[in-house]
Amino acid sequence: MLAVLLLTLAAVPDASLRAMTGSMVRLDREDELPLEGKLVGFEEQWVTVIVPPNEEVISVPRDRIVRLHAVAPPAEPPRERIVGVNFGLSVSLLVDARYKLFYGFANGNVLFPLTSLAGTTPWLAFAVGAGIALPLVKGSRWFADMFGQVLPLHIGGAYSYVGVGVGVGLRYDSPAGFVFAVKLPVVGYSARVGRSPYGYDPPHRAGYGFGYYYLAALMGLPIVSVGYRF
Repeated sequence: MLAVLLLTLAAVPDASLRAMTGSMVRLDREDELPLEGKLVGFEEQWVTVIVPPNEEVISVPRDRIVRLHAVAPPAEPPRERIVGVNFGLSVSLLVDARYKLFYGFANGNVLFPLTSLAGTTPWLAFAVGAGIALPLVKGSRWFADMFGQVLPLHIGGAYSYVGVGVGVGLRYDSPAGFVFAVKLPVVGYSARVGRSPYGYDPPHRAGYGFGYYYLAALMGLPIVSVGYRF
């Protein structure tokens, strides 16, 4: 966009050229195409500009210049932010990364280890996932996340559980770095790991596998999170 400094004199005055020296300008020339570049100097009969993209130095006869325009510098593209640190509603710490269409995260529940230290073994719940992030509309800062995830879970006793499944999320990444996100499990199954010290392991039925998957997701995912992307 051009912020126009319009001079109606046949020759552009020294004061205007001096004010714009070192800035991007557009020179309207008599009976010739306009010339755009960085004004680097002027004399009584010549005005010199550096023209991108080849940085060619061109001197224009001053009496051929009929108008001088100030050219606003191109807006800098927003800084690409990749790695984020977030805090989850489940009292968890989430580290995630977004690059182009890729999205990945790792989340650890902080509340359960702290509240179960008095027991024989602490409760542990984690979530690790990776997938794609698609803007809801072109240019939007709202993204739909679709990911596969692994959900390790230990809630005391002899057994641990490892859930594998898919999840979806909705996330807002502001240009300033603020992040708001929601993550939910869709479908998956949790396998049981470990052996009973008493020599008997009850069967791990299919219903248990599905149930422990959603329990692992509830405890291991942040569900709702806010944070900052660097």
